[in-house]
Amino acid sequence: MKFAVAFAVSGVALYAALRLLVGNGPDVAIADPAVAARGARVSHKCIACHALETRHHGVGPSLVGVLGRHAGSLAGYSYSEAMKASGVTWDKASLKQFLMGPQQFISGTNMGISPLTDSEATELISYLENLQ
Repeated sequence: MKFAVAFAVSGVALYAALRLLVGNGPDVAIADPAVAARGARVSHKCIACHALETRHHGVGPSLVGVLGRHAGSLAGYSYSEAMKASGVTWDKASLKQFLMGPQQFISGTNMGISPLTDSEATELISYLENLQ
């Protein structure tokens, strides 16, 4: 039982490290493994709709390279009119506000997640900023 609990706690960090070593996942520079592991865990809320490892789209647009991108501008994805007209360029601050309240930040967006907490948004952004 103790082994199962210990593995569950450290399993995400181990999984992320193994994926990096074998090249089967996004390139993530891990300055603080604990933050990277928490960001990787939070990213599981995204992967049902968004690609994190490729530039291909799912139900939502790929999140690879999202920071610095103009909202609603990634080729090959059909964004809501609200997103295209938002005028937002995704930086850490704007992405955090969006993740913590998508409809409040861009009214009319198709993004339908439950808002993230402040710490979840911060950890996720730290993880996303290193996706290649």
